[in-house]
Amino acid sequence: MASGKPGAVHLIQLEPISRQKMKDLVSGKLNGNDPASHVAPLNSFDFKVIFGIITHKNKDDRSDNLPLFSKISLMRNMQQLDVRKIPSALMFIDDQSPKKHGHPKHEKILVEVVDLGNGKTGVKAVAGQGYDTGLLIKSCPQAVRDSTVGARFRLTVKKADDGALSSYHGWPFDVEI
Repeated sequence: MASGKPGAVHLIQLEPISRQKMKDLVSGKLNGNDPASHVAPLNSFDFKVIFGIITHKNKDDRSDNLPLFSKISLMRNMQQLDVRKIPSALMFIDDQSPKKHGHPKHEKILVEVVDLGNGKTGVKAVAGQGYDTGLLIKSCPQAVRDSTVGARFRLTVKKADDGALSSYHGWPFDVEI
């Protein structure tokens, strides 16, 4: 509705075909029970629109759980319903689905400070971790770069599509002994 396109409630109010399709949909879900009490609100437009948001976040935070543009869109939709004298409400539903673990964007790997010649040092992955040990790791923290040759660290890195590794000067690291 916020985009100016007719929403489902608008179609149910103004289009008899849409209203009939909704009645048929509701009746089809009743497993043969009498649909009269369930479709009566559609005939008299005596219903309430409830926006249910499934979330694993704290329900007490209410709309703070939503991204900004989702809040704006929700607000506009609720205002449009209010203009049409259709009550609406917002409720948060606990997400009961199993947690998704996804893939970590960054990994901690073992790295070593190496001599590049001419008094310069670099940081490379230690062999045996599945990373190219010939490539320098870019943007390492200053304390790692300034360490003595042979020093080892557990460093957070990001792998680019081309296999290049980079870190970030502000990311934490651990000294390996």
